[in-house]
Amino acid sequence: MAKQARLRFNCYLLKSGETARTALRPMYRKGGDAELEEIPAQGDAPAGTLAMFGSDLQDAPKWAASLGSVFPGLDAATRATNRLIIFLPVNDRLFAICFGYGSSALQWDAIEHNFGLKYAARSMRPDRVKELRSHRIDSLARSQQVQLRSGAALREFDVALEGEFVRRLVGEIEHREAADGTLGGVIASDSVSFRANVDLASLALELREMLSQSEGGAQSDFEFLDALQPVPLTEEAVQVAESAIVQSLLGATGSDVPGLEISLLEMLVPDFVPIEDLGAVRVTYKNKEQVLEEVSTSELSKVLQVLGVKAIRESLTQVRLEAFDDEGTPVTKLVPLRSWLIAELSDSVGRLILTLGRWYRLDGAFARQLDADLGRLPDASRALALPDWSSKTPGEGDYNAFCAGVSEEFVLLDKVDLRSDGDEVEACDLFHVTGRLVHVKKYAGSQLMSHQLSQGLVSVEVLRGDSAYKQAFEDHVHACSATHSAAAAKAPEEVTYAIGVKGDRRIPESLPTFSKVNLRDFSRRLRRAGVKVSLARIQMN
Repeated sequence: MAKQARLRFNCYLLKSGETARTALRPMYRKGGDAELEEIPAQGDAPAGTLAMFGSDLQDAPKWAASLGSVFPGLDAATRATNRLIIFLPVNDRLFAICFGYGSSALQWDAIEHNFGLKYAARSMRPDRVKELRSHRIDSLARSQQVQLRSGAALREFDVALEGEFVRRLVGEIEHREAADGTLGGVIASDSVSFRANVDLASLALELREMLSQSEGGAQSDFEFLDALQPVPLTEEAVQVAESAIVQSLLGATGSDVPGLEISLLEMLVPDFVPIEDLGAVRVTYKNKEQVLEEVSTSELSKVLQVLGVKAIRESLTQVRLEAFDDEGTPVTKLVPLRSWLIAELSDSVGRLILTLGRWYRLDGAFARQLDADLGRLPDASRALALPDWSSKTPGEGDYNAFCAGVSEEFVLLDKVDLRSDGDEVEACDLFHVTGRLVHVKKYAGSQLMSHQLSQGLVSVEVLRGDSAYKQAFEDHVHACSATHSAAAAKAPEEVTYAIGVKGDRRIPESLPTFSKVNLRDFSRRLRRAGVKVSLARIQMN
């Protein structure tokens, strides 16, 4: 008997109560435009196992159509799309084992999101991680992908995992072997992918073990994975949040929802859009369309109003976007507006987060611990007595100059040309007579503090590590005010992040979660460097 080939496939865990039929997208169900054929299992497959299969031909690839006149016959090339999904019962749950394009036929609300990541976070060898992909939920939506071919400990990746929205892990599993040999490299995301013989009885045993492992405690490096709990679109809290988002984008009168606060709302290019090919974005609504001049929340709001979009929740689905390259060729399909937005809202229960077209609720215990950690940061507002930030000094540079002009306790260092190894490094915006390096930032809901926090850490490192820079800093401070010379000689001793806010917004309580995570991370790094960290609130009028 020929040896059975070991295949790689994706395994998705369906939510409790889902069946093979309800887990499929409507177009692939019985009677749908692309109905899949049901094939019952034979032999020793576990009871209840069945497969769904479908195949279709598509148009000729672009390269074939373009080169057909040069190389006769290429224009006859076609692309075949095959989908196979094996629905395999395990305990009282159902797994979907996907081959080919099978996963594209699944209804995404039917699967347990992050199942593969939760399994990997509990079972992957910490010294044999080979790839990590993640992004941060903030106004920059920074994405990162790090690969180490030989595998290594996470610390070798030189990335800060706290607060990172991990989307993919590749590595080896701790002390695990499959029934037919080593489990090998595991790829974890919403699904878990590994290589094995397709012996369905043995595969069921393997998945039973994975299901058990996924329910344990995560390794400390991945604890944040469990802090974001998926929330279905059908939940009332999500429906209220989405209505508030549309109303906010349209500037609708009376859009404030009692007990609901939007702390972050940005339009960003999603991960599935190839940045290198992005030329334009077209917004469609019913039978109308408009091209975005730039990908931004303000520009989106203008376009939505021009298109006559209604201030209702359904607009997040009815409004669809399509990306094009510089030649006007589509590089994505039409997708709902929801997938182009990132948001965070607070309600009576906690915090809701929208990213990658999906909603998550931040775990209460994580949020409380985060607030408790930041609550221990000293409040320097009274000691600094920073004046109100009025409309007469709209820019940060204007405000910093105003502070130094009205109080002799501050020396202005904003935009002062101090260099380290040829690069301009801003020591701080304002240097206080007590020695505080004050970094000032206006907070306006969508503006996060990444630059401000990084500036605080970089300036400390340069003041400590570059003697020429430190001397230039002391000379400049002394030239501005001899009263500050003694404090400048001892610097850096304390970094103060001063944040301008409107109304009765509190700092740091009202900051978006990932601003808080960043703040806690940078505060810890500064304290490890022997520098005190404090916060100051600036009232904006």
